[in-house]
Amino acid sequence: VHHSAEALNPLTFYRLHPLENILFALRHAVVAGMVTGVFIFCFGARVNLYTVLGGNLFIVSLFAFTGNLRHSHIRLGYGRWLERVLISPAQHQVHHQRRHMRHNFGSALAIWDGLFGTLKVSIEAPDDRSFGLGDGKRRHFDSVRKLLMQPFFSIYSSIRRTLK
Repeated sequence: VHHSAEALNPLTFYRLHPLENILFALRHAVVAGMVTGVFIFCFGARVNLYTVLGGNLFIVSLFAFTGNLRHSHIRLGYGRWLERVLISPAQHQVHHQRRHMRHNFGSALAIWDGLFGTLKVSIEAPDDRSFGLGDGKRRHFDSVRKLLMQPFFSIYSSIRRTLK
């Protein structure tokens, strides 16, 4: 559903299937719980996230600045070297291009994409603005009802093909 958008704007971030929102919330709760648990174990309960190397302030500032640019027409790259460590807004825009949807899955760190062979620095991908799934799949997402139901039909079709 998210990748069916043919134009990127900051609201594209919220173009998600309700079930995907639930899964993201569960993932966030588990990761945040684990990270908080590790910090409390290592530094004690008296240390809060604001005082651990100032990391929280940095992360909030970074995402406030770049988060809205990820789904916009403004192409901001970090350069070849830094984009091998952090995902830039331009790399996320590359991820939304039809030809490169199998690249740049990370939301913050590019290290994982580098390890799994899915990293594409923005300089390697021309800015062609070919967002969305293409004409062949556009009809599957042209109404709210289809946006909500199509993922279930796709899963069903995949299971049937696998079982044949």
